Amino acid sequence: MGLFDFLSKDKANAKGGSTPARSGGAPRSASRAPMPRGGGTGFASFPFDTFFNSLEIGNPIIISSNEDMGMKYESLMMGLEIEGNMIDSKKNIIHDDKGDFSIKVNDKFLRVQTDKAKQFSIIIPDTSQSGGGGPAVGLSLDVGRKIYLKDPMLKTAPILETVVERTYTVDKGNYTNLPAVELRPIQFLNSNTDSRRTVRVEAKIPVKIQIPGETDKRLHTAIIADFNETGVKVGYSEGMTSLASLCKNATIGIYITKTTGPDGGPPEVMRYKGTVIWNKKNDSFGVRLGHIYKEKRFQPMQPIDGIILKGFLLNHPLCNS
Repeated sequence: MGLFDFLSKDKANAKGGSTPARSGGAPRSASRAPMPRGGGTGFASFPFDTFFNSLEIGNPIIISSNEDMGMKYESLMMGLEIEGNMIDSKKNIIHDDKGDFSIKVNDKFLRVQTDKAKQFSIIIPDTSQSGGGGPAVGLSLDVGRKIYLKDPMLKTAPILETVVERTYTVDKGNYTNLPAVELRPIQFLNSNTDSRRTVRVEAKIPVKIQIPGETDKRLHTAIIADFNETGVKVGYSEGMTSLASLCKNATIGIYITKTTGPDGGPPEVMRYKGTVIWNKKNDSFGVRLGHIYKEKRFQPMQPIDGIILKGFLLNHPLCNS
């Protein structure tokens, strides 16, 4: 049936047709006609985990026609077009740290089969013409041209090689009638390591979760499903509406109980605060740890705090290491 179960053949056929005319002038040349989506290349081996850790909808990016980014221009990652669906808000896409993701279509989140994806494109504003008045004036965006981009705020972000699929006028969503460029991702040039930077370890360690607006007298039971020095993946049961409703960037509390305290004393509770970075509804969510409770107050976590936590979890009887 295609990428989504809900897509009908009629909807798939309706995607065809000519590219909308550019606003404010005639087409640049016949060569600007849209290429077939994907250019004959699928995304079965594309590193979506690296992509989502390196780029985000709504963030500024820098683009260049050279892979060394010597001559670069400011731009914006307006959105993504995935199998004909324009996703122009970060609220309408959720992903986990493995690169699996879902997009919101018709008010429902639908999981994307990344191994079968035929179209996954980046949309940026087209300011390459002198009439556009934008920061990328003078950068050629002819169809088939390679364009390199990265997030300027992440010093270690890899450079993404893309190819121009088409220039067109956006006909739906929040950027309707804006001249835009569709870029098809090819590969990351300087990403030779796991995008998470640290190895995760699988586990089934019970924890308590405190969500925004609730006190520590009402805690939700969940498990740590895997972890590293800077974050944890928290698994929870289907139907736990309070955890399923956690939004990205929500601050939560995590309580981890040691079986015994120092010198065999009563159980000790390790308390952390973290930020939700993704939530796979009715399954699990990711948390980037930021604060630890010690010396009677929460304070920013230091690298040693993360290492100590990982050491404790590694030696927990319910850890799979």
